Parts: sequence; structure tokens; C-alpha cells
Amino acid sequence: MRVKKRRRWPWAVVAAALLLAVWIARDLTDGTARDIRSFDGHEVGRLETAMWKAYYGHQRLRLFVDLTSLIRQQYIPRFWRAALAGF
Repeated sequence: MRVKKRRRWPWAVVAAALLLAVWIARDLTDGTARDIRSFDGHEVGRLETAMWKAYYGHQRLRLFVDLTSLIRQQYIPRFWRAALAGF
């Protein structure tokens, strides 16, 4: 008699997708405010310079990464909200 083997990978994919959806929803709905006194003008200038170099060098991915870093470090603390704003 043959015993059917259960596949576990579909459950792992569903669980991973569910965790990703919860993470994204949590990041996008978080209302945590940043303190404006923690603003670092020198870091903003460095990142803006890097963004201009990427823009004129036609490096779109580098521009997106730098913009997301700027937004995340200086304005919005959550990853997915910063990525959405950068896009």
C-alpha cells in the first residue's frame, strides 16, 4: 500500500505571504511621528548629492535606494512607507 506524502511547501509559501502582508500593513498604517530636532542637514546634503549623481548618471536603482534612505533616515521610520514615498 502506498502512503501519500504531504507537501509542506505550499503552506510555507502561504505563511510567508501572510507575514509579508502583515509587515507591509503594519508599516503603512503606523502613525509614529519623527522628532524634527533629529534632522541631520549634513546627511541630507550628502544623500541629495548622491541622488543627483545617480540621476545624471541614469542609475535609476541607485537613485531609488538613495531616495528611500533619505526618506527613511530623516522623515519616515518605516521601510515600506519610505519605499512607497521613494517610488
